[in-house]
Amino acid sequence: MIDAEKLLLETAKDLLNDVTKPTEYSLVKASGLLRLLLLDDYPLIDRANRHHRLRIRFAVGSLQPFSASRGGFIMRGFGPKSPGQFVQATRHQFLGCNCLALSGEVFSVADIIKTTAHKRGGVHVDDSLKDSKDRALFAAMKGEILCGFRDGQEKVDPVLAMIVEIARTTLLAIQPLNMAIAKQGKIKS
Repeated sequence: MIDAEKLLLETAKDLLNDVTKPTEYSLVKASGLLRLLLLDDYPLIDRANRHHRLRIRFAVGSLQPFSASRGGFIMRGFGPKSPGQFVQATRHQFLGCNCLALSGEVFSVADIIKTTAHKRGGVHVDDSLKDSKDRALFAAMKGEILCGFRDGQEKVDPVLAMIVEIARTTLLAIQPLNMAIAKQGKIKS
């Protein structure tokens, strides 16, 4: 059986590869890796950090919630409003951070990971639409959201765009742990 530290290093490598050259498939797969790292009953980050006891923090621009208007669309990355003005969030704060609002629903980091991993194929495939949140995210996943860009409008999948943001933030947060594991010398990063 692979130990938690080695699994963390390999998972981080896979996650980096998945978001470096993103495709729909690689980002859906990344959601399963994010679930393993952040959301399992005993998240891989905690397992791998058991002996190191590092304070894992996620740099986010804001922990302030936002509200969704019925027809509105808000997508918030994790960069700060002003350069260098990051909030150092715990894993639980990061998972609760609002990052997407559409069709009158607000979605947290955990919502984005769970829906993509459990419904879209990161871990399971389930196309049932049990509630309005599921329906709103599935509409977004189909690229039914028009986003304005300088050169006009383009259909994008804001859920997968958030997976990229979540993955990048997670990879930065676990970098000190990856280095501590590699420094032990028993595992090459």
